[in-house]
Amino acid sequence: MHSHLVAVPAWRWRHEQAPVEGLLKRVANEDLVLISSGGSDWLPSNGQAVKVPENYFRLLQVGKSDEVALTVGRGPKDPAPRTFRVKPVRSDRDARYARWVTDNIEKVLKASNGDVGYMHITAMGGGGIMQFDKFWRAFRYKKGLVIDVRGNGGGWTEYFMIDKLERKMVAHNVLRNMEPFRYPGSTATGPIVVLSNEYNGSDGEAFIEHFKARKLGTVVGVPSWGGLVGILNRQMTIDNGTVEQSNNAFYDEAGKWLVEGHGADPDVVVDNDPATASAGRDAQLEKALELVQRQIRERPFAFPPVPKYPVR
Repeated sequence: MHSHLVAVPAWRWRHEQAPVEGLLKRVANEDLVLISSGGSDWLPSNGQAVKVPENYFRLLQVGKSDEVALTVGRGPKDPAPRTFRVKPVRSDRDARYARWVTDNIEKVLKASNGDVGYMHITAMGGGGIMQFDKFWRAFRYKKGLVIDVRGNGGGWTEYFMIDKLERKMVAHNVLRNMEPFRYPGSTATGPIVVLSNEYNGSDGEAFIEHFKARKLGTVVGVPSWGGLVGILNRQMTIDNGTVEQSNNAFYDEAGKWLVEGHGADPDVVVDNDPATASAGRDAQLEKALELVQRQIRERPFAFPPVPKYPVR
């Protein structure tokens, strides 16, 4: 059975302890899927039995609001098959992405004993701001943070995020006989490591250059794709392709051209080579975690002692 048909029960089993373990075990152990082709047809006799290695996607090609009845059994003569009514999705991309982010968060938290947070930003637009803010609120009090902009599609909001990362704690607020807390509250006091790769483009590359220019932390990965400026002067080709002719570019305070045709360079070069990736490892994330944990040990944060309370 394809993963997008069981993504929701799998997520509920992992995060909500929902009683779907039986379903997931059957999906994992059995090799027969019976799918009813009618949107409102619940009769298994009208369906088609399909072995998993065959292409059953064709049976899920229904209307946008239609549902299919999916019956799982050990064979056509299974005395106790189970039928589920599902609405096929256009793509399982979002489910796979959510699973990937969740896995990375759990991996980083587990490996760091809860000391390091993780976030991924898909693009520098409204959605990216919401992603950043959600995880910033969750992890800014951690001892360290990994910000992943690999595959970032760009946009225009990178400096909103840099503004948050640049905030510094200037004071400490404390209630009598309580632990102090930060002021302003929306600040991070631990080391930050950013991940970038060849699929990070446009405003995602500006984020890397801005982050480095402000000396906010360490960048790990490979040079970004090298196209910071906007998609301008588009010309169509006879094979229906496009050629972009940019008419502007960025240069830094030292008079050096940035990014275009080269990319934003990381501080520490680590490539996710095919062999490592195929083995299920993320060498770039592993290196980022290694660096941030080392920096935590080298520069541990601690509040200064609370002054002696005045006698009034």
